[in-house]
Amino acid sequence: MKILHVATYVFPDAFGGAERFIHGLARAQAAAGHEVTVLTGNTGGLAAEERLDGFRVRRYPLPDARGLGFFRGVGRQVDLGLRDLAGEGFDFLHAHQIASAVPALDARFPARKLMTFHASYQLEFEAERLDGAPAGAGRSLPLADRLKSMAIGMLDRRCLSRAERITTLSRFVVGQIEALLPSARERVRVVPPGQDFERFAPGDRAGARQAFSIPQDALLIVTVRRLVRRMGIDILLQAAARLASRGLDVQVVIGGAGAEREALEALRAELGLGERVTFLGRVPDDRLPDLLRAADLFVLPTRSMEGFGMVTIEALACGTPVVATDTGGTPEILAPIDPALLAAPNPDAMASAIERLLRDATLRRELGARGAESVRARYAWPTVVANVDRVYRDLLQVPAHA
Repeated sequence: MKILHVATYVFPDAFGGAERFIHGLARAQAAAGHEVTVLTGNTGGLAAEERLDGFRVRRYPLPDARGLGFFRGVGRQVDLGLRDLAGEGFDFLHAHQIASAVPALDARFPARKLMTFHASYQLEFEAERLDGAPAGAGRSLPLADRLKSMAIGMLDRRCLSRAERITTLSRFVVGQIEALLPSARERVRVVPPGQDFERFAPGDRAGARQAFSIPQDALLIVTVRRLVRRMGIDILLQAAARLASRGLDVQVVIGGAGAEREALEALRAELGLGERVTFLGRVPDDRLPDLLRAADLFVLPTRSMEGFGMVTIEALACGTPVVATDTGGTPEILAPIDPALLAAPNPDAMASAIERLLRDATLRRELGARGAESVRARYAWPTVVANVDRVYRDLLQVPAHA
């Protein structure tokens, strides 16, 4: 098959779960014999076209704007890019992030069109501006943000209405789609992502700790998140304070950047955690596997809407057990391993779930091994490609949209 992925960003140009998924799928499809092109934004100073991991990357200029100006600029560039590629005989146009998906799915492009809907951008927008969760249940947006939310919701629904098939990474996101546009449900297929088990695998834990200057005998919790309210890093810090008060000599290492860093550092001081908590900033991709291997425990403290945590399966693949909040798609990953790895998104519940593992090294080893085996069985890229191929072939059996 000849496949064109249309994206706003892709890994390794940019970091994030959706970006890693697009790259991983394109690479795996190319390895399976498909001819794959990714049309994506140029984050700065990169080649307009190159070969990467077996597939072709075509980059368009990203606008130097925010908000509506960014959306409009991306739309123009995607439209121009699709005009250039229209004569190449693609079988499928597979869209991803909303800014590029809207123009791609609207375009008169000679290919069958589908989309991977990673999550509702409207709900994520609301959560970023409220207390880490969408509007509702007593939480309301200011008027200007409410209007923006309505506009983003219209774009969510526009993508869902235009795509001939919609894939999601989790059943949780299917629920978001049903709430946004019930009529789209019959076109949705759940296809969980894959994992690079060569990079993310159990390894030299002592060496990994040495690489990050972490004491070998530390009880180490690691998380890697954007530092924004929805990701719940403050919940983890409060849980760590509770653990320290119970006599656990716990160390917490936090990878990631974001607007909440200053507030989180202030909370660290307020809780008296001091040198127990280290902020690394953004972790270079080539160092991420070692950071995950170094941990006794990986914690995902997300408040809401974890569509699918790519870093969760990366940590598990490294043999590191994961404790996470029971929100979004995370239960679909962790419940088959051990439901007790899930906790409510509050400090007391998180502290209790974490303490259970930190006080029992044998249980950590057992759950680490079980987790690595589980993700290898469920998230292999060849299986993902076969499942996506099935969606493609199914689409060919029905008439194209007018």
